[in-house]
Amino acid sequence: MRKSILWVFATLLLAAVGCKKDAPQESVSFETSIPVVIDGVATINVISSYAGSQAVTVPIKFAGTAVKGTDYKVSTEAFVLGGANPVKSVQVTPLVFGSKKTVSMSLEVPSGFMTGNYPMVQFPLSEKLGYVSFEKKSVGMTDQVDLNLTLVDEHGKVKKVERETEVELVLDKEKSSAVEGVNFEVVGGLKAVFPAGESRSKITLKQKKYEEGKDLIVLNIAENAKFSDGQYVSTKVKLLGGIESLIAGEWKVKSFSPDKENILISWGYDLAKLKGYPELDPEDSFTIDVVENKFIPAFKSEFKNYFIGESSFKQLDLSWYPVKKGEPTKKMSFDVENRNIDVDRFMFTNINRNFDPVQKSEDKEGVVGFSVKENADKSLTLLLVLMDYKPTYFNHPAFEFLDGCSAEPGRKKGDKPVAHEGGVAIIMECVRK
Repeated sequence: MRKSILWVFATLLLAAVGCKKDAPQESVSFETSIPVVIDGVATINVISSYAGSQAVTVPIKFAGTAVKGTDYKVSTEAFVLGGANPVKSVQVTPLVFGSKKTVSMSLEVPSGFMTGNYPMVQFPLSEKLGYVSFEKKSVGMTDQVDLNLTLVDEHGKVKKVERETEVELVLDKEKSSAVEGVNFEVVGGLKAVFPAGESRSKITLKQKKYEEGKDLIVLNIAENAKFSDGQYVSTKVKLLGGIESLIAGEWKVKSFSPDKENILISWGYDLAKLKGYPELDPEDSFTIDVVENKFIPAFKSEFKNYFIGESSFKQLDLSWYPVKKGEPTKKMSFDVENRNIDVDRFMFTNINRNFDPVQKSEDKEGVVGFSVKENADKSLTLLLVLMDYKPTYFNHPAFEFLDGCSAEPGRKKGDKPVAHEGGVAIIMECVRK
């Protein structure tokens, strides 16, 4: 009887030991060997068969050519299985994009656990996400302006971010003459926020006080870890006041005077001598860029013999023109349709004062005038005044009289502008394109 009891006890003990030895261990593993990468941030998940109520920490060992804290940062350094606050994923965010360095991750498997299918993950840190750029190299601002920024990929195609992304901007104080808080303000601060799913962002600037000589804002895109420099990493914003705020943009020439018929009526002149005198083409137009101070002509008619290419310009004081108290003025007066108009003078750097298709003047600087009038419907009409030419291609009867003109105080024969008198100066009437 005693032997039987001992035999049963030994059998049960062996069975118990056998059961304990064969009990399956809990497993722990990375979910995959390749992380999910969104906007350069790699996400790695852990999976485990463990479902206990007690929290189990699974440390992560980081290695590779990239250095944690220098080349990248992590959201956690250990997974937590079970318990009240499990941690089942880690995010690896590059601090240096495009470094070509790699990250290796392995699990420090706790006692009582065994390794699953993916004990290690290895991957390169993200390349740059693309290129960031201002949409325009320069803009003008009257009351306010929106500055757009865009993202493209390495192929020049639209790059949409999957998470909200910020790009910092910097005011270039050395190149800017306008003072933030005095002449302008930046709505929401110097940062561009790209919403998730978008490739464009904008910042808004508002003009506070226009002061001549304090009218330029230069903004730069700050050095960015995620994006490379795009086409325009800097943009100029010119605060506009006075005539500049009105003349900027694209214009189409509607009419001009005097035309050949006007000259014939006024002077009784032989039209054959006016061969080469301009006749309007319906496509005659031009663009005025007041930020870069550029006049960009697009003439099909004989006016192309005068405006021979893109020209820089600057506004002038009219020191010789008589004014009250002897102060200089920027304006002249012209008689247009039996009414006087005030004209602002600008010096152009690339015109043909000969008004000739073949013979170009050696002196390519000439005075051009602008005047703006508001119409009943609030639209604007621009008057462009050609007042500084002496033609070598066609004859004009008035020039023999102008050659002896020296009536204005301080003005000598040949002083610019040489065709400033009514009936000789050509006045174009222009409308917005």
